[in-house]
Amino acid sequence: MANGLVIRADAGPILGAGHVMRCLALSQAWQDSGGAVSLITATESPSLIERLKSEGIEVVTLTQEPGTEADAAETVDLARRSAADWVVVDGYHFDAEFQRRIKENDLRLLFLDDFGHADHYSADIVLNQNAGDCAGLYSNRQAHTQLLLGSRYLLLRRKFREAQVRQRETPAVARNILVTLGGGDHRIAIQEVIEALAAASVEDLQVKIIAGRSGQPSLGQLAGANVQVMDQVDNLAELMLWADLAITVGGGTCWEAAFLGLPCLAIVLAGNQQVVVDALSKSGALRSLGQANSLNKQALTQGITALALDIEGRREMSLNGPRVIDGQGANRVVARLQSRPISLRPATQDDRRMIFDWANASATRAASFCSDPILWETHVAWYDGRLNDANCLYFIAIDHRQTAVGQVRFEIKGEEAAISVGLDDSLRGRGYGVQCLELATDALFRSTKVARINAFIKPENIASLAAFTRAGYVFDSEALVRNLKALHFVLRRGEAHSWAPGLGESCRVGGQSS
Repeated sequence: MANGLVIRADAGPILGAGHVMRCLALSQAWQDSGGAVSLITATESPSLIERLKSEGIEVVTLTQEPGTEADAAETVDLARRSAADWVVVDGYHFDAEFQRRIKENDLRLLFLDDFGHADHYSADIVLNQNAGDCAGLYSNRQAHTQLLLGSRYLLLRRKFREAQVRQRETPAVARNILVTLGGGDHRIAIQEVIEALAAASVEDLQVKIIAGRSGQPSLGQLAGANVQVMDQVDNLAELMLWADLAITVGGGTCWEAAFLGLPCLAIVLAGNQQVVVDALSKSGALRSLGQANSLNKQALTQGITALALDIEGRREMSLNGPRVIDGQGANRVVARLQSRPISLRPATQDDRRMIFDWANASATRAASFCSDPILWETHVAWYDGRLNDANCLYFIAIDHRQTAVGQVRFEIKGEEAAISVGLDDSLRGRGYGVQCLELATDALFRSTKVARINAFIKPENIASLAAFTRAGYVFDSEALVRNLKALHFVLRRGEAHSWAPGLGESCRVGGQSS
């Protein structure tokens, strides 16, 4: 297939449907860019397969044992027959050897991961959407393996992105309750939630339960409530807009609820869900009910009652969730897959003339706070000084042909750094600016103790404002630079996305953009 994507992911009673659902989100973004998608799966659920086919995805049933060498061979065969641009693999039964099998066949591989379950990573890109500070999980990776980390790369399905509301109304009492514990078999947990709802001190409940594979629960305890039980649904976003409060399992559903501003109580049913619950709990987007195996009906009842009656707490949660997730994660990932990757190298004396020419380009001078042309003698003294300055980090960005496309410089003072970025004038408009910013930002945070990066941009420099915003920088205040109005943007350690290409101490160099 031209511009094709081949996905390898499974779903089932134990696995649930989360891996396939987030791959569906990636598929939709890939299709929106004009690409075609095939998914090879061991899934036996007819409804899920029909759901995928209804999205225009070719579904191929796996004939081999999942996660084996034969599975990898079948995946490779489909990718070759499809002439796929990328292979995407998502699941905990895919290990280091599975990655190696894909890569040894000269295929580009995106590996979706949640907690560093593989011993070694050889994929071209590893995506962990759950936490932005977990690069240490992937220290045992190939030099070419790049990381996409954090909620900036969260894979949200189209219906959720389309359902986003500017501000959710918060009723005094949360009576519309949505219970959804994933696509696996969680009948015991659902029954415990039903018993807790029955004991909660909230009247006139309207409850909708997505039972999934758990089967029809016993509703005797909820006789006084209006209850609807559903098996599989394809309108979860609509149900989340209806609900005042969700009781859900940790994982992808928590991200979806947070994006839509839905207050959420989360139960951790598996260890890999803890990182999601911890991240969203820390951001104030949900409340954790803890591990399912340590829950008791009294604690569950108290948690439900407390949040249902806490209008201010729910209002804060409704505001905090959308602050964490902007809904553009799938588009960002697709942009990465479809772009020609760039990398960084230290600036050297050999770059002096090139940087001089870039700095004097008309677009660069117009964007600078001093638009006067730069003299060669002035540039030489300035540039040499930067290369010899231990508090200056100076990078040259190069494309896949080893051609220089831009430069990024950091001036470091204590735990803060000021950033300057510039591109070859002939290469503007190709998305290199965002890649330069993200790569250099990650390199700085990995190799220094800098905690905050400051950027000062002219208000009329729309391209730079867009690039810094897309790279995760946040507007802080207005400022004056050389008596000219500037917009001050900030990126703090821990708030950054991660696009980590395996840069090491070799990037500790010394840099400009006049």
